[in-house]
Amino acid sequence: MNAKVESFLNKAMEEEQDREKKYRYLVMEYAGLLSDEKDYCEVTRKEYYDQPEGKKENGKYYLKKPVPLDIPDEEFSAVEAAIPKEKLEDFRLKAAGAEIMETGKSNAAVFLTVLGWLIWIGGLIISFAGAGVTRTVAGYFGDRTVKEFSFLAFISAFITYLVSGALCLCAAELFRKLQTIVNLLRRK
Repeated sequence: MNAKVESFLNKAMEEEQDREKKYRYLVMEYAGLLSDEKDYCEVTRKEYYDQPEGKKENGKYYLKKPVPLDIPDEEFSAVEAAIPKEKLEDFRLKAAGAEIMETGKSNAAVFLTVLGWLIWIGGLIISFAGAGVTRTVAGYFGDRTVKEFSFLAFISAFITYLVSGALCLCAAELFRKLQTIVNLLRRK
């Protein structure tokens, strides 16, 4: 066999074994089947920088993590069967080095939700403040002005803010649904 071909095949086999080892660790970690002893495990760059201790060698990042229990393949298959299929697929992707998209929040949805609630709360306050009407009352000792609450003025102002806030919240929900669709499409 050609030396380059043999080198390529050996490297591919090592990568496959490495992926299987990472996958097995993720499954065992999810199932809580880790021992008390710790050893260095390869992690992502983000995980590495989130932890204070660790080491970096050959462009790979390592952290001390609990070692998974050493169980036979039959027991491991039983553990796999008890875990949801979506999780197992995420573990396979993560072991292969793919970045898994977390269910992200739509920034537009968050903004519109906050805006909708601010419109409702601000509208309530402004409606109360604007509902006080003054009227002049003729009296025996002269005219006087009286400030009183007008329910009609309050309702007519507040309905405008109520509808505006509701439209913002509806648009926010629309963006949330669109973000859910985008997340599902990215997973496929």
